[in-house]
Amino acid sequence: MTTIGTIPNAAPRRPPHAPSPGLLVSVRNASEARDALSGGARVIDVKEPAAGPLGAAAMSEISGVVQTLAGAAPVTVATGEIGDAFPVERLPPGVCIAKLGLAAAADGGWRDDCGRWASRLPSSVGGALVAYADWRTAHSPPPEEVLLQAVAIGCRGFVVDTWSKEGGCSLDLLETVRLRALIDTAIERDLMVVLAGSIATDRVAEAAALRPTLVGVRGAACIGGRSGAVDGERVREIVRRLDACRDGG
Repeated sequence: MTTIGTIPNAAPRRPPHAPSPGLLVSVRNASEARDALSGGARVIDVKEPAAGPLGAAAMSEISGVVQTLAGAAPVTVATGEIGDAFPVERLPPGVCIAKLGLAAAADGGWRDDCGRWASRLPSSVGGALVAYADWRTAHSPPPEEVLLQAVAIGCRGFVVDTWSKEGGCSLDLLETVRLRALIDTAIERDLMVVLAGSIATDRVAEAAALRPTLVGVRGAACIGGRSGAVDGERVREIVRRLDACRDGG
């Protein structure tokens, strides 16, 4: 069996009855969180899209989303890139996963930095490292190395995303066999896996076929694209497409 790094590219297939992925929608505030939830999103992710691919929202916005949802859906948050100074220690109760990007970290001591970041998380918050599909453009470590480090530091999640939102979809930037190996290996290590990265509505079924835990979107769920506002009907359409995957449609 050939390998990519130290991750096999033909991990054992999961049973055919494995459930289809749920939908994660990234929101910037409580109002968008309500619309995403009403549309059927399974997980609500909080970020500020104007601040970058993993732009951290203000702590007040994060708290507002947690309070508004009141446990109706799990809440994840973006905390920026590894060189940012987001105060993860202050994340409010109700946040289950914090995500960290590794842009511009390829040449540094990023593994130790990830460990220090994870050690600062509240005990109720799990970590998730983000592997960029356009990792060369982002000057971040290769996805396989990011996954191995996520396992090494005890993360609860692993995310595939795109750093440049103008550079294409993660489904095109990484070969299918490579994406499948990353996802299967992460799930075998009991990580929640989010496949995101400029995934348009008409490509949701393609993303779902790789069987991540969640398919993550923002632009596809918004009127006006990524910088616009989440629309409940757009979320419902994406959920319908995911449900069709589950039902064999």
